[in-house]
Amino acid sequence: MQTLAQLVGSARILVCVGRGGVGKTTMSALLARQAAASGRRALVLTIDPARRLADALGIAALTDEPVRLDDPTLPGEMWAAMLKTDEAFAAILRSRMPDPAERASLEANRFYRFFATSLAGAHELAAAERLHELATCGRYDLVVLDTPPALHASDFLDAPKRFHDALDSAAFHWLTGGKSGGRRGIRIGIGLGLVQKTISRFTGTEFLTELTEFLSQMSALMEGFKTRAAETTALIRSDQAHFVLITAPASDAPQSVSESAEAMQSRGCRVSALIVNRMMPPVALPANTRALTVLLQESGLSKAAAAGLSDRLRDSASEAARFAEADEAMLRQLEQRWASTLTVEAVRAFPQEVSSLAALDAIRSTLFPAPAP
Repeated sequence: MQTLAQLVGSARILVCVGRGGVGKTTMSALLARQAAASGRRALVLTIDPARRLADALGIAALTDEPVRLDDPTLPGEMWAAMLKTDEAFAAILRSRMPDPAERASLEANRFYRFFATSLAGAHELAAAERLHELATCGRYDLVVLDTPPALHASDFLDAPKRFHDALDSAAFHWLTGGKSGGRRGIRIGIGLGLVQKTISRFTGTEFLTELTEFLSQMSALMEGFKTRAAETTALIRSDQAHFVLITAPASDAPQSVSESAEAMQSRGCRVSALIVNRMMPPVALPANTRALTVLLQESGLSKAAAAGLSDRLRDSASEAARFAEADEAMLRQLEQRWASTLTVEAVRAFPQEVSSLAALDAIRSTLFPAPAP
């Protein structure tokens, strides 16, 4: 079993998963930052539509094209990008349809626009394609993937296989004549004059023409989609890819972690680490409230006001201590269940919103402390 530092130093892909609100995006950026600090070329790619990554890095915005975060203090490189479905599909077309006129014709087709922006699963398919491209292009030693909440993570994991299966379906082979290489394979409307005329009465001939053209043009791309879908599935399940579960203190956190880990493992994914984020730090209760009252009086408060404030501060500290104890109990429960198979790390709650590289480094130093001289 590797430590988290070893995973960051050797993995090719780290996929961060967990439910919403646990700090996945911050942890994803932190892991990429640590990889760059250890001399690697690291990219953090978010496929979460929430667009939190730019905020965590303290930059205005991110695009589908990776941008390097210049930092002369890092021996390696840190890059960041955010998946935008339409831009990802546009890049796919540019690489696989060299004819500008043919590409422009497809991009103008209403069925393609729906496919690339609104079709269920299109975002996950684009994410899988983008991950494959970035992980195999040779520009990066490590790609850290920030996924949407756990409810949707399985959609991303299953997208390549679902798409591969759909392209192998009997219905698609019938529509394309069992071919994938050109327009002559399209059967829709051929020999189906009566059906075509009936449909045209309701949709118009333009509708069928656009549909036929869409299927015709897409058919030439299908073998590439199928090949990369299979390759992405194999890549995600390879020993070069590791999944990092992110959670935060909550009464149902142990159950949520178990469900996520089992869901990933059932898909053949290698779950290697668990990060318990936003742990309440230990709280030291004041030993002598009388001394606190005196101190408050010396600051200018009346005796009654100082005594009342002292009591309220002690009550607040006692409540915080109870939260901290509950968090520690939950951490021990998770360690008891997972420490034998996963590396388990705890991250204390940061006192403010993470919105800069400096804040990111402050948290990183607690998770990856510098070795003693």
